[in-house]
Amino acid sequence: MKTSILKNHQIINRITCLFLSAMIMTSVMIFAIPQPVNASSYVLFTYTVKVNSGYLALRTEKAYDEENVIGELNTGDIVIGCPVKGDENDYKYVYSPRLHKHGYVNSEYIFYKGSYDGSIMFAKTDAGYLALRDEKAFEAENETGKLNKGTAVIILDDSDPEYSTVYVPSHYQTGYVNKKYLVSRSNGESSNGGSDNSKPILFPDPCKAEWQKTSDNRLRMHVQVKNNTGEKTITSFTLIILAVDVNGNPVSNGDGLYEETINKRIEPRETEISSDFYLPRADNICAVHIQIKSVRFSDGTEMEYPDEKRPSAGWKIYFQA
Repeated sequence: MKTSILKNHQIINRITCLFLSAMIMTSVMIFAIPQPVNASSYVLFTYTVKVNSGYLALRTEKAYDEENVIGELNTGDIVIGCPVKGDENDYKYVYSPRLHKHGYVNSEYIFYKGSYDGSIMFAKTDAGYLALRDEKAFEAENETGKLNKGTAVIILDDSDPEYSTVYVPSHYQTGYVNKKYLVSRSNGESSNGGSDNSKPILFPDPCKAEWQKTSDNRLRMHVQVKNNTGEKTITSFTLIILAVDVNGNPVSNGDGLYEETINKRIEPRETEISSDFYLPRADNICAVHIQIKSVRFSDGTEMEYPDEKRPSAGWKIYFQA
C-alpha cells in the first residue's frame, strides 16, 4: 500500500499517475486544454504559453482587437486559469503573475502545466460585506462583487501591501480585495491556529492516507480522521470524494463526486484510520480530493457540514502511484 503524508494542506508527496509510470507530473506535455472540474470549485490549473513567433495577447475581451490588448505574453510564461461565466473552448480567462494582470487569451497557445497551489483565505467582516474590485482603490464605481463573511478566495498575487489579487470560486470572478479583511482558516482550524468545534470531525495535520490498486482496476483507499470534540463519540461519517485524471477532469460521469459512508467509532480527541473505500477506473486516476460531508454521534445526533458539495479549502489532495 502506498502512503502519503500531507501537512498544512499542501501536497507533500507528488506521485505520478499509474499510466505515466515515471515521476514527471510537472513536466508532462498535454496536447489539449483540460476543462476545470467545476467553475465553482477551489481547483485551479496553470498553463504554459507557447507561440511560434511574436507574443500571445492578453486582452479585456475574447475577440482580438488592438484596443483591448492589455499585455503581451511570451513563450514560457506561466498563467493561472480562472474560470468565468461564459467561458468557451477557444478562449480562456487567466491571470498572469509576471504582468500582474488578468484577461482573455486564445487557448490554442496555452498548454496545461499542473494544479495551482495558491493560498486560500476567507472574507472576514464585522458587518456588511467585503467588496471585490476591479481597481486597487476604494470607490463605488470599481466594485464588482460582494463577499460575505466566510466567502473563500484563492490568492493569485499578494505582493501589494494593501490589496490582494484573488479569484472567487463562488462568484466566478477575479479582482482585488482589501487584504486586512482576509483571514486564514482551514478544515476545522480557526485563524489563530486553534480548533473550531463547529467541525467535530476533521483531517489531522499532518494527515496520512494509503492506497492500493486492486486486480479489478479499482483504487482501494483509507485516510486518517480525528474526532475534534471533547465529549461526543463519533459512530459514522460521510466523505465526498472527487477523483480526477492528469488533466484535472473527473474520472466518472457527471461531476465525478462520490459519497462514501464510513462506520467507525472514534472517541473524543482520538485519531483513527477510516475503513477502506473503493474508486473505479484506477488506471485513469491521478489525484483524489476528499472532504467530510456529515458526521453522526453515539447520542443519535447528526451534523451536516455546510457548503461542502464541491472541492474547497478543507479538501485534502492525494496522488496515487
